[in-house]
Amino acid sequence: EAADVGGAFDEANAAGHHGIADAEAGEQFTTLGDDVCEAPSVLNTLNITQTTATWDWDPVPGAVSYSVQWRYAGGTWYNLPGGPWSSTALTVGGLQPGTDYEWRVRSNCSYWTYSEWSVPEAFTTLGNTCTMPTGTVTSNITDNSATFSWNPVAGAVSYSVQIRLPNGSWSFVPGSPFSSTSATVNNLNPGTNYEWRVRANCGYGYYSYWTPGMPFTTTGSFACNAPDWLQTAYVTQTTASLDWSGVTGALSYTVQLREAGGTWYDYPGGPWYNSWLNIGGLEPGTTYEWRVKSNCANGEMSEWSYILTFTTLGNVCHTPYQTWTTNITDHSATLSWSPVSGAESYSVQIRDQWGSWNYIPGSPFYGTSATVHNLSPGTTYEWRVRANCDYGNYSYWTPGLHFTTLGSYSCHAPEDLFTTNITQTSATWDWSPVSGAVSYSVQWRYAGGTWYNLPGGPWYNTWLNVGGLQPGTEYEWRVRANCGYNSYSDWSYPEFFVTLGYSCYAPTNLYESNITNDGATLHWDDVSGADSYSVQIREPWGSWYYIPGSPFNYNWAEVNNLDPNTTYEWRVRANCGYSNYSSWSYTGTFTTSGYNNYDNDNCSEATWLDVNNSCYYVSGSSIGSTASYPAPQGNCPHSGYKDVWFKFDMPDNYNPVATIRTSAGSLNDAVMELYVGNNCGYMAFLGCEDDNNNGNGSDMPVMTVMGGQGLTIFVRIWGHYGNTGTFNICVFDYNSNNFADGDEGHQVITIPETFSKVDHIADGEMVIDGQDAGELILAPNPVNDILNVKYGQTTESIVSTLVVTDMSGKIMVRKDYDSKDAVEFHEQIDVTDLAPGLYVVQLRTTNGIVSERVSVVD
Repeated sequence: EAADVGGAFDEANAAGHHGIADAEAGEQFTTLGDDVCEAPSVLNTLNITQTTATWDWDPVPGAVSYSVQWRYAGGTWYNLPGGPWSSTALTVGGLQPGTDYEWRVRSNCSYWTYSEWSVPEAFTTLGNTCTMPTGTVTSNITDNSATFSWNPVAGAVSYSVQIRLPNGSWSFVPGSPFSSTSATVNNLNPGTNYEWRVRANCGYGYYSYWTPGMPFTTTGSFACNAPDWLQTAYVTQTTASLDWSGVTGALSYTVQLREAGGTWYDYPGGPWYNSWLNIGGLEPGTTYEWRVKSNCANGEMSEWSYILTFTTLGNVCHTPYQTWTTNITDHSATLSWSPVSGAESYSVQIRDQWGSWNYIPGSPFYGTSATVHNLSPGTTYEWRVRANCDYGNYSYWTPGLHFTTLGSYSCHAPEDLFTTNITQTSATWDWSPVSGAVSYSVQWRYAGGTWYNLPGGPWYNTWLNVGGLQPGTEYEWRVRANCGYNSYSDWSYPEFFVTLGYSCYAPTNLYESNITNDGATLHWDDVSGADSYSVQIREPWGSWYYIPGSPFNYNWAEVNNLDPNTTYEWRVRANCGYSNYSSWSYTGTFTTSGYNNYDNDNCSEATWLDVNNSCYYVSGSSIGSTASYPAPQGNCPHSGYKDVWFKFDMPDNYNPVATIRTSAGSLNDAVMELYVGNNCGYMAFLGCEDDNNNGNGSDMPVMTVMGGQGLTIFVRIWGHYGNTGTFNICVFDYNSNNFADGDEGHQVITIPETFSKVDHIADGEMVIDGQDAGELILAPNPVNDILNVKYGQTTESIVSTLVVTDMSGKIMVRKDYDSKDAVEFHEQIDVTDLAPGLYVVQLRTTNGIVSERVSVVD
């Protein structure tokens, strides 16, 4: 058996619980004798993977079933959905990689007794040590095919590739997994949007996360044509084979059938994915008509095909004309019938009251009698027989013949069935308890259809909360009591109910206004009869979540706390009276505006800096307190800061280099931090430098700034609180004689003082003394406060994102960068809010992902 720890059966059932637990406290007493219901022992955890494990325990004499609980190590216990369990082994899914779990089990014995919980069993799922592929590319796109490529992953044994239509279900590409780093997919539809993704499979059952979906569109124009060349073959009394020509671009087919001139109905079980269909359940000697249509991509479908007619064979096999029942006991009976001329065998079926017909074991029979065993005492049954003749012909069934087994049947069918708490998709089923019943079996069906067992049974309560129903649909359900000695009652009478339907329509005319860096106002048209509206939002292909404040009582909503320069999707649903609600609307899309890491309200259109008059003189108030800003990026202690914003526009043919100079004695022992962006927009940290010259007036080159029109520079000066002074911000043309260091023809970059200065750039690589290019350094490790992250960049390997995850892959920290102008990437991460344990630091670069583990300690 398989179970998903993330399931919610226990939560659903808890909502309607009633019974012994609801009774008021009363006088206690203890029955004589020993408690013979013992707790299970010898618990084992086997077959552990990243997301699954098998739990096993020794059987307990007298146990009727077992209840199982789980928890994260040291956390709260939860019931495992789907229980209780009759077996002594379970395969559990939906676990998190690299996570500590505990589980325990309890015996459930007769007369509602149960044991203590067993000693907990602990285990840890496998962690994720397989890196996600990068560099996904789609090429060779045609009307019906495309080639997918990706970069190799160190240690990967193979790669799994999936494809889907937008917002459809993912399917593995034929041939997956692949041992190479490319795959070609065929049989696509022309002019259709698809997306694909790839995952690396490493040794010992490890695999990486899926890459983000990569969209592409096949060439050509899309036409969804109706099938042609309809044929009917292999016609018998009750069956026929329907065949038609396949349609290019069709994903599936819908088939309709009717008696000649009657009402069309969809043949059950569709849609169909072949271009043929074997149908059954037809009436002998009857004329039928059928037709078919194509179902294509993007919800397209063809017209119906032309109609084809056929007639089933007539009945030439006679029905047995006499039936009788003899040798009736508590558990068996002999069934007999008159012979039929030309019959080769006889099929026999039996059922209890209101039950489904089932073939008797051993059917078909070659004589004219059959004995049936394993019946329940004191129970009424009915049976029927059919003659089977040559060439696949057979007779009609005989009328059902009733008989009742001997003995007293003490297991009565439940009564007083009623249905409450009916919504569009759920309901509560309740019945009266039966004396002597150990459990109950429950069946359901669409009104007048085929009965199905309700998953998860048998049930030990006299009520159930049932979900997953269809709105506006008629259902029936019934229940049977299971008593001792493997006996059970007849099925109860069916209980009929109808789920609530969609009585209000989905909102339309979605649009957005007031879009800012971190918010937007969402609008839609009013829906008649709506009491409120629920609104959900997500990043593309992410998980939907409700906007704070939802549901709303008006036809607009404000959403805030969004990420800048990010695309979002949103949708809305109308909530009407009596717990009705509409389907979700179509999806609206918007993108927040660009953003700034710091408060740039004071960003001004400063004087344009001419390279011939290149220094911008800055003087102002004293350095303020630190307020809520972070500590300086430099390494010297300071007590305050001063912010300076300015903007300069340079002609396209200039390559400006920015430096910062302090005036003598004014801001000695200061730390300068430099950030750049466009038009007072996104701010990227470039570097910092510490002036330890004690006011001797020397230059403080901070970082090369490759500029252009609209470039914004933000400088933060960290110094001693209350200190005042002046400084210059100078701009030099890369190609002019005014270049600061006189090193014309070379790019001069100054990096933080903890490293050496770069002497030159050779063969497209940047080298930092004491550190190899492409090397990730974490220090200190272990760490308890500030973690220094350093990476030697090259022109081919530029850092774009830093991610810190725990060992299950959950993202704890994420930062994005534009670090293409820095030889060395340097970041400081505050880990004081992280729990002690192992974490993974990943740098996502233009040349792939590099990662190292770090240990966080108290």
